[in-house]
Amino acid sequence: MFDRIRTWALGVLRVPPEPTPPFGAPGSVRVFRAGRNYLNLRLIRWGLGQFVGASLSPHRLFNPPAHTGRN
Repeated sequence: MFDRIRTWALGVLRVPPEPTPPFGAPGSVRVFRAGRNYLNLRLIRWGLGQFVGASLSPHRLFNPPAHTGRN
């Protein structure tokens, strides 16, 4: 049952099929999978970006740059 749900979800989400391995020795194919700490690092960077963006938004909204009169 899980395979049917997985196949349906992959079709709905338009996930491309897994690539075929290139010609050569079948044992030479390696798959890179990022570690759990990489996900944590990306989440921390995302959170810091959200924090900086949210903290600078009120400053730019309520303190617009002064108009100098130059074109």
